[in-house]
Amino acid sequence: WMSLAGAMGGHTVVSKLILLFGTDEQKQKYLPRMATGELRATRALTEPGGGSDLQAMRTSARRDGGEYVINGSKTWISNARRSDL
Repeated sequence: WMSLAGAMGGHTVVSKLILLFGTDEQKQKYLPRMATGELRATRALTEPGGGSDLQAMRTSARRDGGEYVINGSKTWISNARRSDL
């Protein structure tokens, strides 16, 4: 069984990022549902060859006009199959 901290860690990190950097629309759409548990979030850190070592991450995002292009891959994402966000 996963510890409570392990199960909620990604969820709380994502909610904090939305709170700090999200648009008003994103905050209204996600935060209330995350607070009640209706919506569950996770984060994708683990990469092939680097595991969960954040300094070894190679995934990058670059701006291309009005969009971002993400290059890289992730593996073994905790709670991904139960995550909505």
